[in-house]
Amino acid sequence: MDDDDLRDVASAVIRAESLTRRYGVLTAVDGLDLTIQRGEIYGFLGPNGAGKTSTIRMLLGILRPTAGTVEVLGGSPSADPFRVKRRVGVVAEQPAFYDDLSAWESLAFHAALYRLTGWDARAAALIERLGLAGFERLRAVDYSRGMRQKLALARALLHRPELLVLDEPVSGLDPHGIRQVRELLLEENAAGVSIVLSSHILSEVERTAHRVGILSAGRLAVEGPVSSLLRPGETLEDVFVRAT
Repeated sequence: MDDDDLRDVASAVIRAESLTRRYGVLTAVDGLDLTIQRGEIYGFLGPNGAGKTSTIRMLLGILRPTAGTVEVLGGSPSADPFRVKRRVGVVAEQPAFYDDLSAWESLAFHAALYRLTGWDARAAALIERLGLAGFERLRAVDYSRGMRQKLALARALLHRPELLVLDEPVSGLDPHGIRQVRELLLEENAAGVSIVLSSHILSEVERTAHRVGILSAGRLAVEGPVSSLLRPGETLEDVFVRAT
């Protein structure tokens, strides 16, 4: 391992080596090597069935690898889940909330789980920033899909994580909401938060990600800085189609 490799390992927030997940005879993730550096926004892309969800679940410690290793923030998400998870914020494609809790109560519950103090000022600022002010006393389950996505992002950011893992974070949002989320994510990244972003809205990934990796059949088909992947006149959509 040369000096550059050592620096990469030291600065990585996520490092997977030969990561594999099989479901019976189906190999969903096939020997994946993945390194995501501290402070970057990494677009993790791929068509349906490419293995993205399985990979993300292994990164979060929800799913155990069939083979290979994964480290998140220097620890194992499955062997040491509490130490890792308290430093990670997650937005799932379909975020879940308790039916009988208001949006504010949902944030309060999250704050209690993480033993946060002074959380209400942070929560109020996030609610305001994401355009949910005035709706925080409504039940989260009664929110529109786009509002639930915003609330899920507020919840993920409440404990000031070092790493955000976002699966379709702007799903269901109108253009104004997409811009609100984009600007907030860019600000968090500028403050040092590393972000893994999985989305089918490729124009948003192109506007925000520093690097992208495109998964196909459980393997990385293409990876690199967005600018280096684009041929003249191309968009990220063209790269995606070519790679998959």
